[in-house]
Amino acid sequence: MLHSDSNTCSRRVAIVGMAYASMLAPIISRCFLIIAAEMEGIHSHVSGFLQLMLSGFIFAVQIAMASYYWVMNSETKRSGPGASCTQK
Repeated sequence: MLHSDSNTCSRRVAIVGMAYASMLAPIISRCFLIIAAEMEGIHSHVSGFLQLMLSGFIFAVQIAMASYYWVMNSETKRSGPGASCTQK
């Protein structure tokens, strides 16, 4: 039912990381922009477009890291079909 080859393990790690990034990227970008808006001399409105761009950048970096991990892990760990995710 659930396969535990290295490709599946790499996918699990990548998908969990992207799920966390999709939830935390808007929160982190909002915090950065609120901190920047409260700095002395920059009293301004927190732009929704700027927040969207910053969230997109954070999520794009996570996608790049997850795809790099997925490719490198699937190439280096060419184990048999009975390999487990915890096996090193």
